Amino acid sequence: MARSTSSLILLTAIAITLAVSPPLPVTDSFLAGSSEGDTCGGDSAAAQRYHGHRTDGSKGAAYVFSIFGRCSSRHQAQLLTSAEILQDTKPQFPLAAMLSPTCWRNFTFRTLLEQQSITPICVPRINNVTCRGARQRGSFFDEHWTKLNLHNLTGLRVAFYLDSDLVVQRNLDSVVSTLLNRPSLMEARTPQGCLGNDAAYTWFNTGVWAVKPNAHEMSGLIAWLKNGSSVCYDGDQSAAMGYWKIPGGKGGRLRSQVLLLHVGYNMKADQGPQACLSKRNLNASDLHVVHFSGKQKPFSMFKNKDDTWKAARESYMRHFKKWEVLLGVPSCTEKQLLKTNMGCYTTSQD
Repeated sequence: MARSTSSLILLTAIAITLAVSPPLPVTDSFLAGSSEGDTCGGDSAAAQRYHGHRTDGSKGAAYVFSIFGRCSSRHQAQLLTSAEILQDTKPQFPLAAMLSPTCWRNFTFRTLLEQQSITPICVPRINNVTCRGARQRGSFFDEHWTKLNLHNLTGLRVAFYLDSDLVVQRNLDSVVSTLLNRPSLMEARTPQGCLGNDAAYTWFNTGVWAVKPNAHEMSGLIAWLKNGSSVCYDGDQSAAMGYWKIPGGKGGRLRSQVLLLHVGYNMKADQGPQACLSKRNLNASDLHVVHFSGKQKPFSMFKNKDDTWKAARESYMRHFKKWEVLLGVPSCTEKQLLKTNMGCYTTSQD
């Protein structure tokens, strides 16, 4: 009963905060590429100072989420949802959120993150990127480079990045601890689709991705992005696979430097979790993360017969509904939902 009362008090406090301090208005001109909109107010070292709440000043580790671009209430609700689900697994390491400058200036949201024990970190936009080929994403494509600031969190020994459209079902601390305890490892990768874990060496997904931040690598990456070496396609993921590729290229990794995790650490919902587990000879106990990447978002009307998919969606929506109400996330009509299940979030089907 005490826990329920404290939760109610916290939610009431959040609601009051949102009521008395509305989010800053966001306009297209504010995002148009001015120096004011692209930087962290002159504090270029903000990302490097974060060390994972270590009281002795030494470098620690953290789970890191992000919001880049417009910072809508929908994206705020997504981040808070995935972070809250992660917290339910009782992680040993703290949580942080990389915020683009536009989102950083939303004091209400920053306060809300802090109330949820998530440290907000301002990261600058990575501008003047030149890439080759078609772009998979729409008008917000250029914002995706901001996510690569993960490698600039040099106050951390390990930064474990997680997208905001996933459900962490089992504690992930063992991955962080492995990287901390093995100096030769530089990152942990998860495979795309339902590929085997060996495939993650070349074809990896950046939605579940642990790295050891390095200023030298970050500098090399930015130069590489600006000289037109990267394929555009899906932004940060294409860039990551291009830059941290096989030895001999820029940023190349030896196989022995990469912890290759099986698909149970980043199970794509659109692959059919149960079928994919069976294909890779994995058990239900091997399932750590269900990731709603691609078009099958948990807020869509899409129906799936996979019981694991259903359970993950129910978990996500149970948390999302709370934040949807508190943040005033605009709903959409069924016609809008059927037209684009990636850009229109609603819980009206439940």
